Amino acid sequence: MYPSKMNQTAPGVLLYVNLGLVRGCAEKLRCVEADLMQVLVVEDEALVAMLLKDMLAEIGHDVVITAGRLKDALAAADQADIDFAVIDLNLRGEPTFEVGDRLKARGIPFFFATGYGPGGLPPEWAGHNTLQKPFQPIELEAAVAACLASRSNRD
Repeated sequence: MYPSKMNQTAPGVLLYVNLGLVRGCAEKLRCVEADLMQVLVVEDEALVAMLLKDMLAEIGHDVVITAGRLKDALAAADQADIDFAVIDLNLRGEPTFEVGDRLKARGIPFFFATGYGPGGLPPEWAGHNTLQKPFQPIELEAAVAACLASRSNRD
């Protein structure tokens, strides 16, 4: 039996994650998504971007573009040939919601990775997939699975 993990999602609110269910969901998704997925990472902290690249590679994805500046992230959101994206909420103090808008317009799934957690999202983005920093590899894998599942539900 897989262990459970307890995460605090907001003050006084705890989320229990059955790691076995998360692993099972991710394993099934990997079977469905046999091709290597091309990923855009929008992150201004070089060490975090490198960590994300390594963690995503471990679960079978290829980070093809890393954007640390908003201008570069917007260009990638408009033109890059990617399957999904991981977006930090702000780059050097600049909010990245426009990157999300552009990806959404292209039908490319994404999630926010942020130290602010879901509570850091403005009302128009409330409920969007969010990964709380710092995170463990299993949490990243679950966020990717949820992101790709949302794409599958739209297809």
